[in-house]
Amino acid sequence: MSKVQLYVYDLSNGLAKQLSRQLTGRQIDGIWHTSVVVFGKEIFYGQGIDVTRPGMSHHGRPLQIVDMGETSIDEETFNEYLEEMRQHYTADKVFEEKKASWLTRL
Repeated sequence: MSKVQLYVYDLSNGLAKQLSRQLTGRQIDGIWHTSVVVFGKEIFYGQGIDVTRPGMSHHGRPLQIVDMGETSIDEETFNEYLEEMRQHYTADKVFEEKKASWLTRL
């Protein structure tokens, strides 16, 4: 079993919240990006599916860490899944929801 966490980042580093109303007339709290942490790895979608040590991505420090539960899937099976997903997910597709759902399925 491995714990599954969702890391939440604001890619604007707070600037969206500070400047959005002045620039757009609407309040935007952040430009959100998420990654999933499992098996001691942070997995996120950038120019494809990327893997790094938790908290060491170029996104900086996560604003929020959400515990998503645990997975009963073993690391080898998950790595095979990631390799398969790398072939299907290109720059125009969102990946995090499907990955978190797959990891925490019963």
